[in-house]
Amino acid sequence: MSTSSQDSEIKSGRLFIGTRSSVRSYLRTLNETHYVYILRRPDGRPFYVGKGTGDRLFHHCNEARHAEKSHKLNVIRSIADVGAGLIYEIDSVYTVAQDAYRRESALIRLFKRVHEGGCLTNGTAGGRGGSDPSPESREKRRQTLGGVPEDDADQAILNRFVLSLAAQFGVSPPKSLFIKPERKFKAKSTKRFPTSRREATLRPALALVASALKNRLTVGAGSRIPRKLPVDGISAIIENGASCDIATSNMATVVAATIPSCECYMLDRKQADRIARFFGAEKLRMAGVLL
Repeated sequence: MSTSSQDSEIKSGRLFIGTRSSVRSYLRTLNETHYVYILRRPDGRPFYVGKGTGDRLFHHCNEARHAEKSHKLNVIRSIADVGAGLIYEIDSVYTVAQDAYRRESALIRLFKRVHEGGCLTNGTAGGRGGSDPSPESREKRRQTLGGVPEDDADQAILNRFVLSLAAQFGVSPPKSLFIKPERKFKAKSTKRFPTSRREATLRPALALVASALKNRLTVGAGSRIPRKLPVDGISAIIENGASCDIATSNMATVVAATIPSCECYMLDRKQADRIARFFGAEKLRMAGVLL
């Protein structure tokens, strides 16, 4: 093991470190405790820091089995290609999620990301909301919304739908996606952002109109608009961030469900009128989503 990797281990919490099976056994003792974890190469070098509960730290290997491309997933695939396994480290555990997010951000600052001269493949600087995206993440986000991804046919169809919907209403397309294929949905219940006050913006308004349109519903007082929407044969979901934006900005009242994808959004008269002001009532009538 190199001196640099030994130094990295000293600086991290190293509460527990081991193989997939040993760490899985350890996680069972944590129940719903929030933890910060480090993914390491077989020689001990860290390449990713994250925060999670349950078996979150194992999800990355599952993602690597699909066609999605990223620096992190490429590292995981390269390790698997030579028949080796990751080293998993539980750095620290917390009862409060915000404390775990702070530790995650601190570790990313410590190890630094690749474009900062460090060793981590993280797309953001950590913490809730994913601040300071890396150049790779910025480019991927730009391509994902602004173009047609070559490696994901379903997302390409959804992108075309979002872009055509924005053009139909004469508004600028949002800078980040608000729908994704259900197969890529990481189920999370909608919650208001606890430390953020958000104004009503075009992105959540367009998400609500998109679902109303595809579910053949109207935008009005008493409307219940599903979080799930069919787009050209694809089961799509309003993604977690956009759904939390809808709740936090009071664009709609979220009707909870045991399964997050079954949530829906209830509108009152004031909320419906607010949505209509973004696009113009006449355009919504012509689209069939306003009586």
